[in-house]
Amino acid sequence: MATPAAAQAELCRLRREIARLEGRLAEDDRLADAGRRDGARADGRVPFGIAALDAALGGGLACAALHEIRTAETREGAAAAGFAAACLAALGGPSGRPILWVSTADGRREAGRLYAPGLAALGIDPARIVFVVAEQAQDALWAFEAGLACRGLAGAVCEIRRGAALALSETRRCALRAHEVGVTGFLLRLGAEPEPTAAETRWRLRFMPAGPAGPAGPAGLHAAGIGRPAWRVDLEKNRAGRTGAYSLEWNVHERRFETPAGGEAGAHPVALAAPAPDRPAHPSREGRRRAS
Repeated sequence: MATPAAAQAELCRLRREIARLEGRLAEDDRLADAGRRDGARADGRVPFGIAALDAALGGGLACAALHEIRTAETREGAAAAGFAAACLAALGGPSGRPILWVSTADGRREAGRLYAPGLAALGIDPARIVFVVAEQAQDALWAFEAGLACRGLAGAVCEIRRGAALALSETRRCALRAHEVGVTGFLLRLGAEPEPTAAETRWRLRFMPAGPAGPAGPAGLHAAGIGRPAWRVDLEKNRAGRTGAYSLEWNVHERRFETPAGGEAGAHPVALAAPAPDRPAHPSREGRRRAS
């Protein structure tokens, strides 16, 4: 009688053979292929490079999965786009495959368009971006789902604004496409509240002050220039386990994230003015009173 280990190995072999005959990849082969193409580890994850965050994620950011990034304000869309681009740079490695970036027309008017020098500074060749502008959010989601079904893409991004109706079934379809085909997707929801989602992870993103490029000189703290892009992220949903809040800084030269030298996101590199000692720090809700 075969041992359990031998039976499991034979079952895996049969599954791979059936997948080969049907013209598709078996699960373990798909993950291995994703690792060869995207620089992922054997478990299909790309480490962030921050021990606490990687431990919470079960080893790193999952490839061939849907990830949701949301901001409380539409004006924070640039931070969300930068974080998604940095994640794609970490996933893509030296690959030159194109990246689909879908947005809505009103979202572009509110948050702005992609900036080629900024993408290059984050480690993404702007020539790789296939940019699609849709009139309606539903059209953008349709193009995003179609991109996740295309094996020739390195990744896909979809930006939608506050007010766009997003059903759980739509994120479930996108998550299934990403898992089946092996394309990593990022859904950017600008100015949105947390809602049920089928995404592997959901991140709440905020701006974080960038540190100086070098030591402070006679001309001031940022005499040598502004340092690396930085974000404050709250991991709100995580299929792999724990959630939490983290401060991240992007090292474009090594294509990995690091903990900012300044520590927590609340620490500002420049001293702020002290609160006024002779009046409240914030104005009264009742408004001003007329002198009698």
